[in-house]
Amino acid sequence: MNKQPGFDLVARARALQPLIAREADKIERTRRLTPAVTQALIENGLYRSLLPKSLVRLRSAARNVHADARKRSPRPTPRPPGASASAASAP
Repeated sequence: MNKQPGFDLVARARALQPLIAREADKIERTRRLTPAVTQALIENGLYRSLLPKSLVRLRSAARNVHADARKRSPRPTPRPPGASASAASAP
C-alpha cells in the first residue's frame, strides 16, 4: 500500500482498514501499534500529514542539503592496515 499519485489522504487511510482490523486484537492487548501498522502508516504518509507544513519543508530542505553534501564530498582515503585514527592526527 504505497503512496500513489492522486490517491488522497482519506483514501490511503481507508485502504489501511483491513490491516488495522487484522491487527486490532494485538493492538488492544499490547496497547501499541504493531510494526506492520506503523510501517503502513509511514509508507502512506499518514504520520507526515500530522506535521505542520513548515516542519515538512524544513525536513525536505535538510534532506536535500545532506544529499548535495554527500555528492560533493570526496571519498575518504582508506587507511593502511594497522593504522589507527589517532595516528593519522598525530604531528
